[in-house]
Formats: sequence, structure tokens, C-alpha cells
Amino acid sequence: MKDVCDFCSSTMPMWTVLCSERILAFPVLYSKDWAACNKCVEYIKAKDVNGLIDHIILKDNIPISSGFREKLQWLYGRIFSMIESIKEDSLSTSLSSQGETRTLAPFGNGF
Repeated sequence: MKDVCDFCSSTMPMWTVLCSERILAFPVLYSKDWAACNKCVEYIKAKDVNGLIDHIILKDNIPISSGFREKLQWLYGRIFSMIESIKEDSLSTSLSSQGETRTLAPFGNGF
């Protein structure tokens, strides 16, 4: 399990978003698996790219240009189009067994 959310950098991400393939956004080759916090996974499950970007910007009060926002829209759109499953990590599963329950949301083709 990763230490931070790959989307907003929150600590203790509780979810893994698994994509069907790695994403190339030159010069970076991204992983097939992405760590997500509880808030980001809500936007991911809803396929809300703009909501996810707004959350990231507002969380840390980051000013971004419209060009950078478009790059994030493209990258997150690619991630959303390749999602195979969203699973709760084992640590969070043990935490949820102590009181909180969550529903896992596997997705097939076409997420």
C-alpha cells in the first residue's frame, strides 16, 4: 500500500484503482495501479474528472493555468477509461471490520 494518494497527496490512501494498462504521458510512464483516498475515490467512482481536479486544487489551494487543467483532464480521463476495478486495500479492510463497512465496486469494460 502506498503512503499517499496519487491524486491529491492525502496521507493513508484506502483504495487502489487498477487500470487495464499503463498510461504514457510523455515523458512519464504511469503505473497501472493508483492509490486513492476516500474523497478522491468518490469522484473516481462517479467518473467526475472536474470534481476530482477541483478537489485537488481546493485541498491545497493550488493556482493552476487552464492549460495545466486541460492536461489533468486528459490524464484523468485516460485513467477513468481504463479502470478495471477499484478495491479497498487490506489495511483499510481490517479497519472497516472494526466498525465501518464499505462496498467494493468492481468495474468491467467501459467503467
